[in-house]
Amino acid sequence: MIDAFVAPHVRAVLATRGGKGSYRIAHRLPFETIAANPKPVVGFSDITILHMMLWKKCALEGVHGALTSDAEDRLSETAAASLHAVLMKDGSAEIAAQTATASYELTTFGTARGPLLGGNLDMLCTAAGWALPPFRGAVLLVESAGLGIGQLDRALTMLVRGKHLESIAGIAVGHINGTPSNPPWSAIDLIRQHLGPLEVPILGGLPIGHDMDARSVPIGRTVILDADGLKLHIQG
Repeated sequence: MIDAFVAPHVRAVLATRGGKGSYRIAHRLPFETIAANPKPVVGFSDITILHMMLWKKCALEGVHGALTSDAEDRLSETAAASLHAVLMKDGSAEIAAQTATASYELTTFGTARGPLLGGNLDMLCTAAGWALPPFRGAVLLVESAGLGIGQLDRALTMLVRGKHLESIAGIAVGHINGTPSNPPWSAIDLIRQHLGPLEVPILGGLPIGHDMDARSVPIGRTVILDADGLKLHIQG
């Protein structure tokens, strides 16, 4: 990974998979070297911890986007085009909420502006207390896959009770995928219980996270969350 950062011909560092393990190395990265050779780390899920630590230590933008192991059989044309736009163009984009998805039910009203920070909810919980940057003024991105209700409740409780979500500007919610014993709607109710009292604009239904059509978004980039217009505007 460090060889990729220091290699002058490499423009981005793409993760091949998520899963587990980034929390074992995040604190050991040579941050001065990375800051001197800035380039985005691309990935999501477990890679969320790398995104958060690199933003905290280096203010380095990342890309919450497709894993390269997805490219052959799981990455749709839509997802591939979104990743290409973030990496090869100025990164500006407009992502519309999908009203048929479960997390759309979390949508409230209002607008918010700030850097987009966050990612996979389970990994945000794992990073709490050591790898999370301050979220003050940020638009928080959350997505989740396969967490049971108990796990989801613990993750949200830790983030809220630990005061990590105080003074956030808004919340962007991607895919919230349930489990066979815990359908998405039950997870949505639980998320509403925890995040609703924060009284910030929430935009759900965003096609971000664990899905073959997931859009890529730049972590750390300024965004405008428009819950009234049902769109997330990413600044170039």
